[in-house]
Amino acid sequence: MTTNAISSHGTLVKMADRATHVTLATIAELLDIKGPKISGQREDATHHGSGGWVEKISVMKDGGKVTFDLQFVAAEATHNKTTGMVAAALAQTKEKFQIVFPDSSGFEFWAYVDTEFEAKVKGKLTASIELDITGALTPL
Repeated sequence: MTTNAISSHGTLVKMADRATHVTLATIAELLDIKGPKISGQREDATHHGSGGWVEKISVMKDGGKVTFDLQFVAAEATHNKTTGMVAAALAQTKEKFQIVFPDSSGFEFWAYVDTEFEAKVKGKLTASIELDITGALTPL
């Protein structure tokens, strides 16, 4: 049997403009991407009639986080301190994003941005970005 797998190369993360949240721009210089992690928050619902087994119910859904590294370019609009990842992290405002897989599927979501920079003695300047999703994931 042949596989139907697709390459992950070409996956995009897009960020909406911070003023109107309408126009989406592809975040430049992306490296590895992880997430979103769709999970549930569960509560213990075990009772005396559970037959000695723990029973749980799902009470909430969580989109988790999307994390990625990028080659940081301070002048790049999707990275910079005015319109990009740095601006969103400094403001700690909710921003609109999309993750688009090579087959055009993916998700749209709102998230808060955290940014951590790394400047190795022998290496390139990079930033690790964490998008902490708030609210629903909307499939594309």
